[in-house]
Amino acid sequence: MRRTLAVLLAALPAALGLLCTSCYGDPDSFIVAKAKYDCIRLAECNRSFFEDAYNGDMAECRQEVEDGLDSARDLLEALNQDYDQDEGQQCISVSRSLKHDCSNNADDDIADACDRVYH
Repeated sequence: MRRTLAVLLAALPAALGLLCTSCYGDPDSFIVAKAKYDCIRLAECNRSFFEDAYNGDMAECRQEVEDGLDSARDLLEALNQDYDQDEGQQCISVSRSLKHDCSNNADDDIADACDRVYH
């Protein structure tokens, strides 16, 4: 039993990695994840704005950001821009890793990683 558990635990990172290769395969899942990390970072890095704009409510922030990203997607698609799954995954990876980093460098890194999601 212990050996089986050890094998399963050893295989877990690889299995999760395979699952994540399909993460953000569509714009809807990308938008939900991007809103999540943007709002976490906003609450961390600009707390007073977060409190004023969203009454400190993470769900309210996420909904508003999702709505904005939906509108941006509609505009980009109207301009014949296509969602790039690999770029979406890279954008989310960088956004997730820097969600607690409030530096200007983090702003630049997120912008650089996310500016190629649609092209």
